[in-house]
Amino acid sequence: MQTLEEIAHAFQEKGWTKQATLLRSPTSHFYLPVLWLSKWQEKVAEIIGKDEYQQVANGDMFLLMIQLLEKNHPNLVREAEALTPHPRSVPPLTIRVENQFSLETLKKASGISERLSTLSWQADQTVYNEVYEKTRTNRQLLYRMFKDAIQHRITGESETIKDQTQQEFTEALERRTERLDAAVKVNTPPVVVSKMIEHVARMIFHPYDNFQSVEENAQRVIKRSREVLHDAAQVEAFYRRRLAAYATKWDQSKERKRIIEAGEEKIRAENNPRSKTTMLAQPLEIVTWLTYCESKMEEELANEKIGQSPSHDPFEVLLASSLKIRERFLEGYERDLEILHRQRIGLEQILAGGPITNPTASKVSTLQNHFEYPNIAYAAKTIEHLRAIVDEMRKHLEDLPDISDSAAPTKLKKLRQVTYRMRELAKDPFDDITIGNDSGCCIFVPDAVEELRNGSSISYYFLDPRVRLFGIYRDNNGKKQQRMGLVIAFETRTPTGEKILACNSLELSRKGIVGGRNTTRQLVEYAEQQLIGYAQERHFDGVAMGSHEYNTSVNHSPRRDNPVNSPVLITKAFPLYSDIFEWRPREKILISRPKSLYWLWKKEE
Repeated sequence: MQTLEEIAHAFQEKGWTKQATLLRSPTSHFYLPVLWLSKWQEKVAEIIGKDEYQQVANGDMFLLMIQLLEKNHPNLVREAEALTPHPRSVPPLTIRVENQFSLETLKKASGISERLSTLSWQADQTVYNEVYEKTRTNRQLLYRMFKDAIQHRITGESETIKDQTQQEFTEALERRTERLDAAVKVNTPPVVVSKMIEHVARMIFHPYDNFQSVEENAQRVIKRSREVLHDAAQVEAFYRRRLAAYATKWDQSKERKRIIEAGEEKIRAENNPRSKTTMLAQPLEIVTWLTYCESKMEEELANEKIGQSPSHDPFEVLLASSLKIRERFLEGYERDLEILHRQRIGLEQILAGGPITNPTASKVSTLQNHFEYPNIAYAAKTIEHLRAIVDEMRKHLEDLPDISDSAAPTKLKKLRQVTYRMRELAKDPFDDITIGNDSGCCIFVPDAVEELRNGSSISYYFLDPRVRLFGIYRDNNGKKQQRMGLVIAFETRTPTGEKILACNSLELSRKGIVGGRNTTRQLVEYAEQQLIGYAQERHFDGVAMGSHEYNTSVNHSPRRDNPVNSPVLITKAFPLYSDIFEWRPREKILISRPKSLYWLWKKEE
């Protein structure tokens, strides 16, 4: 077992599909060392075999990965090995929920969800109308929007190796331009100078690169030539000619054509209600879901009868149906609510100006957005329209009654208690890999690498000990606790050396909330208090939370008006998905964006 694909295949064969996805991802060089930490050795060896485990651990590929990681961050693997969750002896949060579920509750939910479905469609139309206009004559913009989401070419080359390659290119460029300058000074024949220029060109114009990186490297050569050469005109003219020729060639390439066609098809679908293919395939209407459930379960429930009640009211029919049908209805209904929740966050990101959350993707890429909207600069009129939609959408989502008891197997109670707990995660590469899936956020890990988006950052979160992960759980009637929330936090430093726990956001799954706005408000307070206690016990100088509007915390926290005015940063870092940091590749640091955080607590000076 010598290659990543062989290892991924072994995990896939045993049913560990999400682990196989990360082993095939661009961040596999982070995830493989996580799996091979000694604390997970027994589990991994059980899956692939003890001999195969040792073969990988002693192989050249694994040792090279560790070497490259340690070069940028000495002792990284050893610190990851030593990191253990910090236990806190605090009582859970217990909320008394007055449950008034009835036929009228179901009807109210249906009316609100129908309006939400309409708002969802209006939002998509508004966004993609502008996207269509901006890309109609700008194929390069269209390509940059969709290439990172569509182009899943897993080459096995890690980001660390790519960074090293780019550094080597820069160093080689420095040496070659200096030689070129020296040659020009001593009146070297033009034919020789041209050959020297072509030597640098070979470093750039090779057939496996994309046009964007070629263009960036060509501009880097031109800039360096202007700085070094007495007469850079010849070099600049040469590269501009080559760049134009390469652009034409790339414009006609099969790969670029495939990505552009896929982008055009997406935009056409979103602008044509008759062929709409958004994730929200059906409206959230009770009648629609009842029909769906009946058809889907026809064979399975051949001996059961739907709607034995003489009533023709679809709501009464649903409540009189079998438990299996009601469970199927609720499963689809809540899945669509999760999609709406993600859509609202994506729209709020547009309203916030389109933050760069994924530094490894294009700035206009759909991967920058929680709902995969193109991350372009939208017109003021579009923003105004979207703001009105988002305001109404937010209100309806908060007012939507809880109908989870529509599938309750026992008689409903007027009052019940719901208990929530929060704890630091061990970053278990088996149990904790679904933190994004469980909390309904965009760093989910799918079963197939082709569907992987921002979930590739999970590998980095698990390996770097400066990343702390906290799970929020809901007790589940004596069964296994249901993880339904997540906080991603980072150990950062201020310019003066203070240690700050900087929390990206509080992510809560819509399915885990029972009790609506009141429960959310209490959960936010509970989570923030837990983070404050953790920071104090772990000797931090302060703890801060992301202040972006689409963070659950900032909309319910009494502390949100206390901004962090100075930056916090992580040195010797790697690019990762974040709403609070920007990536600076030259310095290899993550630094907080202005006004991206508010204080939960800060040590008195």
